[in-house]
Amino acid sequence: MKFHELTVGRRFEFAGEAYRKTSLVLASHEQSGNSKFMARSAPVTPLDKAAMPAKKPGEVPRDSVLAAFEAYHRRCGELLEGLGLEREGLESLRQGLAQARRCFLESL
Repeated sequence: MKFHELTVGRRFEFAGEAYRKTSLVLASHEQSGNSKFMARSAPVTPLDKAAMPAKKPGEVPRDSVLAAFEAYHRRCGELLEGLGLEREGLESLRQGLAQARRCFLESL
């Protein structure tokens, strides 16, 4: 595994010594506490099971996106109800919102 694949806070071994990743380019030696610059390509060995590869910048888990979108969709529906529109107009807006939701979910 390469240093850049570790998430910040994870423990790893490098050159026979134990470190903890403290930033994108720094690690802290576990015994001395001294900081060490680490090349992104430095080969490291994770020391804990949670040392998973880092997500790509800006990557958000799909479940989080879906949960946030569903909460947004529900709120939009609540706001529509509060507009005080006639039944036909409200139903037309609901259908449009439902169609927009389907399009969004299909695009994932």
